[in-house]
Amino acid sequence: MRQLVLVCLLVLLIPQMGCIWKKGAIPIEEVDFDVYGTVENINSDVLTLRTGEGSKKFLFGSSSVKGGELEPGQIVHVFYRKQKSGSVITLVVRKVD
Repeated sequence: MRQLVLVCLLVLLIPQMGCIWKKGAIPIEEVDFDVYGTVENINSDVLTLRTGEGSKKFLFGSSSVKGGELEPGQIVHVFYRKQKSGSVITLVVRKVD
């Protein structure tokens, strides 16, 4: 009886194991990235940020959220997604001490 139960469990679980560990690849366009840096320049279309890795440009999209008025010299936290057109901001907020 015990062997029958084990065999039934194995028959039911073995096909399911692939589903447990299988993870579909998430398209890079749907992955959120984030970075901290100092605002070098900002206008209605582009934010230029100075980070530890150098200067980076980010684009404002139609769904971008800007948390308040940003000015050059402020430290900000930027959440963005990589698109064909460039790195598009999803959210940018000023760092508060």
